[in-house]
Amino acid sequence: MSNKEKQAAFEALIKDHDLLIFKICRAYVNSREDLQDLYQDIVYQLWKSYDRFRGEAKLSTWLYKVCLYTALNNTKQKNLAVKHALNLQNEAQAIQEYDHTIDQKIAQLYHAIGFLTDVEKAIIILYLEQRPYKEMENILGLSENVLRVRVARIKDKLKKIM
Repeated sequence: MSNKEKQAAFEALIKDHDLLIFKICRAYVNSREDLQDLYQDIVYQLWKSYDRFRGEAKLSTWLYKVCLYTALNNTKQKNLAVKHALNLQNEAQAIQEYDHTIDQKIAQLYHAIGFLTDVEKAIIILYLEQRPYKEMENILGLSENVLRVRVARIKDKLKKIM
């Protein structure tokens, strides 16, 4: 595959999965600037690892893995305080900067997700994206049984927060 073909295929991949990358970024950062930085970092990491994707796993599994690990690493490196408390109105306004059509329930959900641990965020994002538990197991390295228990606990935690 020529460099131009590789670049075109990669650009199509990013375009096709833009919303997924955006959702992951939004779950891990609060400000527009941090979101843009994380988005760029994820795209860069995807590009760096693009040649190493051999097709042994599903494309979505590889994509989630790179995106989530980049977001987790970014959070650790910059020591972002995702868990700090913002009142719901300020959070809704910040989210609406990114997406004016977002409804109040989704804003509340993302606000609540901000209080989860990094691992809990990864699990609930995959769950909300309706990824099969088997794929979640491959991405996160946790057994299906552990994931099912964690999802139930995360749901309870989110209900309490909301």
